[in-house]
Amino acid sequence: MRLFSKTECYQHFTGTITHYGKDTYGQAVTAVQNVEDESGHLITDHIGVQKWIKPR
Repeated sequence: MRLFSKTECYQHFTGTITHYGKDTYGQAVTAVQNVEDESGHLITDHIGVQKWIKPR
């Protein structure tokens, strides 16, 4: 986990979307694996985002 934040307003990350679904409260969740920052450093091996993410 990062203990600091960047000064820019936006940060760009890349990862692999592995699953769309809903949490126990019925909210949309997207599972993402192998999340990397702009410079290619691995940030986390998985994360659940409480929105549906559409790939670009």
